[in-house]
Amino acid sequence: MDSYLCESLQSGTTDWYIWVSIGFTSNKYGNNDVLHIVCGFHDDEEEPVEGIWLERTDQSEGGSGLAESIELFADRIRIVLTEEGLTTLAFAEKTLEFRFAQDQAGAGDMRTSLVAMTSEPNGLQVHVV
Repeated sequence: MDSYLCESLQSGTTDWYIWVSIGFTSNKYGNNDVLHIVCGFHDDEEEPVEGIWLERTDQSEGGSGLAESIELFADRIRIVLTEEGLTTLAFAEKTLEFRFAQDQAGAGDMRTSLVAMTSEPNGLQVHVV
């Protein structure tokens, strides 16, 4: 398991999706690394359910179908990647944990956004533990 300390937590909602961005330090990108978790709204029954979109620092390092599960705990987010996610996002381990202080700036809004994802058809991989 790879474990990272969240240096920044940002989140929000647009007309099209709910998003969370986790800033952290890694060997690959130093202190400029980021993981975006995006849940698109599913407004059309004929539109396919795509699931959560994960993206690292660029759209070339992103896609849907990259996460088996995303779990929100009181002080961390655990993401289990698919094999495709491991390759696309270029992490060393399939299971990732992003640790944060419960009173860290942005943590409350991030929790609200992840909880909102659980009620969307595209958010089936997101769970609150």
